This record gives sequence, C-alpha cells and structure tokens, in this order.
Amino acid sequence: CGNSRPFLEIVKELTGKELSGEAWIRALEESVDDKIARERKEYDAAIAGQKNECNDLDLDMTVRFVDGDTLIADSSETGNLLEACKQFEDFVAARVAASAATST
Repeated sequence: CGNSRPFLEIVKELTGKELSGEAWIRALEESVDDKIARERKEYDAAIAGQKNECNDLDLDMTVRFVDGDTLIADSSETGNLLEACKQFEDFVAARVAASAATST
C-alpha cells in the first residue's frame, strides 16, 4: 500500500464503498445521554466478564507487600496473588481510616 495507491482507492477496496461522512454523521446524531448509557453498559459488561477470568491468577512468582519492616502480605503464604492484593488493600484502607480518625 503506502504511497503507491491513492488513499481513497484503498478505502474503497477495504470497505467496499466510497469514503463518506455517513459514519461521522451517525456518531454525531447520538445524544450525549444515549452515548454515556451505551458506553456504560459496554463497560459494565466488560468488567463483569473480567471478574471470573482472574480468580486463579498465577504469575509463577512470589509477590511481597511490605511497609518498612512490616510484611503486609506474601503471595506464597496466601496461596495466590489476588489474596495478597486483597490483604494489601485492607492494610491501606485501615491506614487511611486511622489517619482520618486522628486528623479530626
């Protein structure tokens, strides 16, 4: 391809039709609310599909979460990386809550 053939010729060959603004017009005719609702639905479906795929995540390595000398989580002890991540998440949430409690 490259510069050996005109762009519009390549478009017609790949799509089977002449280049036009119809796709842009259709996209612009969709209201913002409809677009947000459609994309939110697509996003939620994609996220829902991901939840079950990662339950047995195995990177064939050990991951350790530490804070200074404190071991927060070790994936070789928890059995998997996601459980270690959950322990780290809980640690951070507890620290944030403690910090918020002392600053009031």
